Amino acid sequence: MTPPGGPGRPGDTHRRRPGPPSGRLLDRHRGGRLYDVRLHEPVTMDELAQDLRAGTQFTARDHDTGKDCTFHVLAEVLSHALATSAPTGAAPDVLALLLGALRHHGAAPNGSS
Repeated sequence: MTPPGGPGRPGDTHRRRPGPPSGRLLDRHRGGRLYDVRLHEPVTMDELAQDLRAGTQFTARDHDTGKDCTFHVLAEVLSHALATSAPTGAAPDVLALLLGALRHHGAAPNGSS
C-alpha cells in the first residue's frame, strides 16, 4: 500500500537514511581533535559524554580517510569519562553511558542484544 502523499513524500515513515538523523556528525582529525561537521565547531570529550548521557547519537569519521571511526571515538569518550570520574566513584554512571551509547549504535556487549 502506498503511504499518504505517495512514495517518498511527507508521511512516508518507512524510508530512513542511515545514521542518526538528528545526531552529531563528527570529523576526527589527527591528534584526536573532534569537530562537529554541521555546527562547524570543535567538540570536547566532556561535551560528547554529556550528549551521550542525554541520549544524543553521533557518527564519527576519520577526516583524512573518511572511514567510520565511531566506536573508536566512543572508546575515547568512555576512557575520558572513567579517568575523570574515578576519584568521585561515578563508575556506574560511566557504565550506563557506554551501554546506552552501544544500544544507540546498534551494538551490544558480548554479541547479545
